[in-house]
Amino acid sequence: MQSVFRFKQFELKHGGSGMKLTTDSLLLGAWVEPAMPPRTIVDAGSGCGILALMCAQRFTQARITAIDISPDAFAESSDNFTASPWSDRLSAVNSDIEAWADKHDDTVDLIICNPPYFTETLRSPDAARADARHAGTLSAENIIALAARLLSPDGTLALVIPYSHIPRLSLPASLASLHITRIAEVSARCGKDPSLALIQLSHKAPDNAPVTELIYIRDSAGDFTTTYRRLTLPFLLYDKKA
Repeated sequence: MQSVFRFKQFELKHGGSGMKLTTDSLLLGAWVEPAMPPRTIVDAGSGCGILALMCAQRFTQARITAIDISPDAFAESSDNFTASPWSDRLSAVNSDIEAWADKHDDTVDLIICNPPYFTETLRSPDAARADARHAGTLSAENIIALAARLLSPDGTLALVIPYSHIPRLSLPASLASLHITRIAEVSARCGKDPSLALIQLSHKAPDNAPVTELIYIRDSAGDFTTTYRRLTLPFLLYDKKA
């Protein structure tokens, strides 16, 4: 069932494409910080288009292409883009990401992706949700390999993955000659172990170890933390009393 979520500068229809708006995508879109202001952005496996829309709001000179293999995702993101203030800079493409990349000659300054990662779990009985979340359609490893071909010399790849999957990126990143430059470990609540990781990679190796930070979404009382509010404040309509 399709729902509508209202942000400060746009509205988002979500759910009809198989995946509803999630905190992991919201955090990734707010957290990503490319090494250079991007002129071209690809949202790979875009679903309802939330990452593309957040990038359009943040990076005002960028043209954004949202790519998803699902016709439902394509239709939903197209509607969201048309209704947004940045429709002239947003485009939706219904395609497999690798097929699109094979026909794309120019480099890309930012590739952003919330890839499917439930490789060890049973596939959802809902086919659209299964396609959206299962690594049989799109994986972090595939995106890293594609980024090696598509990224500009100063370009950035940004991903959100389960925290436990961080070691799995070492080999594909090394084979792609990409280097981790930033990591955010995300915990749902203060005192809990991290469950997600936000990762940035680029062609250029950092001078020092990757910058690592810890983001708690809620404090011990269950309220949103200052860090989470600071990241999401440009987007979310917080109650003034909250």
